[in-house]
Amino acid sequence: MIGVIAGFMLAVSDDARAGAWTQPAGAGQVIVTTEYSFAQDAFDSDGKAVAIQPFEKFGLRAYAEYGVTDWATVIAQPELRFKHQGRDDVGGLGRFDLGLRVRLWEGSGSVLSLEGTVSAPGASDELAPLNGGDTDWEVDGRALFGYGFSIGSRAGFADLQAGYRLRFDEPADEFRLDATVGLDLTDKSFAMLQSFNRISVGTARLPFDETLENEIALSTVYRFDERWSLQVGTKVTAYGRNVLRQQGIFIGIWSKF
Repeated sequence: MIGVIAGFMLAVSDDARAGAWTQPAGAGQVIVTTEYSFAQDAFDSDGKAVAIQPFEKFGLRAYAEYGVTDWATVIAQPELRFKHQGRDDVGGLGRFDLGLRVRLWEGSGSVLSLEGTVSAPGASDELAPLNGGDTDWEVDGRALFGYGFSIGSRAGFADLQAGYRLRFDEPADEFRLDATVGLDLTDKSFAMLQSFNRISVGTARLPFDETLENEIALSTVYRFDERWSLQVGTKVTAYGRNVLRQQGIFIGIWSKF
């Protein structure tokens, strides 16, 4: 059961990422997620919440991965996003990510991998929330460690990821640290608690600021069968500096092939 849970595991941040496990050769999965989030305040440079014009965002993201070999998985992720704040409305194609995850080691329910992703900018977006930045190329490299465990009769997993994101032009680079813990609820469902963290490295140039953000997500996944699953969850920006204090809900349809 641990392998089943780990094989379905998916992060739900704006940069959706699966865990350290790779797909078997010739197999893969596609996950389509729709998300709505809003914010009525933001964290300032001191980490204090301040009122802003109400902000809303709707996103539709397709995440796909395919096992080229048992140890190498190709990743692709296009998205659409629409934002509204005050009198401003923007929308259209968001980022398109293309990457490769390579498994370096596996044993006793644990796995260690490396992953590299290139992120192409989407449509010009002047409404990018504080330091969102959808208009420049980005390159992300990270190390991933996954561990399967059990608590009594319930299977679970933990996934840790540490990475560095190179952001071109005005935005500052970022250090990323993400963690996920999943645990069986029933034979057909499991819950995930996730923490996504990013902190600026170096100096950002105007109109961007150096940022810090901690986002927490909680979701439940129900498996209809070996191929189809449904994910429902919520997320919130728990703390940050120069970022929106967002709250949101999301629904994902998962399909393995």
